[in-house]
Amino acid sequence: MEVYVDDMLVKSTRATHHVDHLGEMFCVLRRYHMKLNPLKCTFGVGSGKFLVFMGSNRGIEANPEKIKALQDMRSPTNPKEVQRLTGCVAALNRFISKATEKCVPFFDALKRSKHFEWTPHCEEAFQKLKEHLGMLLILSKPITNEELSLYLSVSQHAMSSVLIREEEKVQLPVYYVSKRLLDAIKGQALADFLAEFSHRPTPSTHEVKTTRWRLYVDGASNENGSGAGVLLINPEGHKITSAVRFKFKASNNEAEYEALIAGLRLANHLKVERLGIFSDSQLVVGQVNEEYQARGEKMGAYLRKVKEELVCFKSYEILQIPRAENTNTDALAKLASSRDFDMLGIVPIEDLERPTIEEKIEALTIQTDEGWMTLLIQYLTNAKLPSDKDEAQRLRYRAARYLLYDGLLYRRGYSTPLQRCLNDGEAQRVLQEIHEGVCGNHTGGQSLALKVLRQGYY
Repeated sequence: MEVYVDDMLVKSTRATHHVDHLGEMFCVLRRYHMKLNPLKCTFGVGSGKFLVFMGSNRGIEANPEKIKALQDMRSPTNPKEVQRLTGCVAALNRFISKATEKCVPFFDALKRSKHFEWTPHCEEAFQKLKEHLGMLLILSKPITNEELSLYLSVSQHAMSSVLIREEEKVQLPVYYVSKRLLDAIKGQALADFLAEFSHRPTPSTHEVKTTRWRLYVDGASNENGSGAGVLLINPEGHKITSAVRFKFKASNNEAEYEALIAGLRLANHLKVERLGIFSDSQLVVGQVNEEYQARGEKMGAYLRKVKEELVCFKSYEILQIPRAENTNTDALAKLASSRDFDMLGIVPIEDLERPTIEEKIEALTIQTDEGWMTLLIQYLTNAKLPSDKDEAQRLRYRAARYLLYDGLLYRRGYSTPLQRCLNDGEAQRVLQEIHEGVCGNHTGGQSLALKVLRQGYY
């Protein structure tokens, strides 16, 4: 018996044993009070569709519906139809020998999406692919402890491999793999089924592909005010959203630049090294890529500020995208510029008092002379210990719960995030801020201390 998430398959090598095997399965279902949907159950079949493939005692076959969809497809006339074609090939790539090699002309056509052209070379590859679909092989089922042969084929564009098993001196394919050797193609759905490789054999290339973060930014300026929206997505797909409200007047272009600077600072704060930046502002993207000239004192100052922030990253790429693909950050920017934003409380919001180009550069300094934190900071900075051995031993044990990050002392928690350590003066200010409000007088000391901890301070 095999279980695939919510699909169960009971397999029997002999038809005479199948009823007994089903009986065992039903006993298990009754024991745990599980019920099946009769409309989705099929019993006693020698072949059928399972997990989008056709399974039988002969092996695994491609879905005839997907083959027919490809064979009936007309020649593409635009990039979206080419993407649909490659998507159909992706569904059958386990059955197509050297699938990626056969699709290279389609990839080349997608590269020229701005000046799309379906060339005779593309049409020839398309017709050969249709011919190949009529000769698809059946994937054989491997037997436990059976020896398999691996065949490799490497061309200028792709690398293919196939696992082969022998049965009565006849070679049967078990699994096909086909991967590109070219750089990733942007703006298409190929990443869902192709593991991209670069033709430059450097070990860091794959790392760049897998560890690049994505930053989407947008600025908004209207009669109600100005604001910026920031969306940062890590390689695993987790999203971090932020909104910035400007307490000064800003034009649309200035708001776009402020949004970009806010996003770069957020990524830098999270120690992002490789970043893909996306903005719908043609002017900002063009000036950062040095395609446009920054005219005017303010635009020049903003461009210099962005260049200063970009120095912090090992690699980056900034691209312009249509507004329709930047709707999340556009909504954040509009919320930040709205007068009623305080009533929404949806995402973190930061108030920017003055334009970033007017900020003074301040050097990073490590907290010093911080009372109770002094010994901890000195030990974590340069391993300095007190002369008293007992006190030094206690400090070592205590310091294991703390760390220095960007010059600030933080305390580790067992089930909480890092908590920023405060000296006496900072603690008083935080307590006063949290204690303020209509309910402040009704807050007890212990309740107030817990509120401070929940805000991320220690």
